[in-house]
Amino acid sequence: MEATFTVTVDDIECAYLDKVDGLFGFGAQNKESIAQLIWGFFDYWSFRHDHANAVISVRTGSIVSKQAKDWTRRIGNDRHLIRIEDPFETSRDLGRVVDKHSIRILQVV
Repeated sequence: MEATFTVTVDDIECAYLDKVDGLFGFGAQNKESIAQLIWGFFDYWSFRHDHANAVISVRTGSIVSKQAKDWTRRIGNDRHLIRIEDPFETSRDLGRVVDKHSIRILQVV
């Protein structure tokens, strides 16, 4: 999908995509039910995602290694159980608020 408008904010390129008509038929080849898709989502994030070494990058739509982001050091009692890169402040971990109780709920579902 092509961006309708782009702007750079603090060296981060931000794009606005509003041509949603171009998404018509996207995913039409999928034959899984909503239940299967939801199960697959929770199965991946609970049991298959490498929480120890991976960072979720919403900005790039990919998984980045902790080493690539230099997020390998623990500061004080900070224990990040899931790492999510802030798309605007890329050095900030949005997952820092997830504690052991929250991550357990994700794994039980």
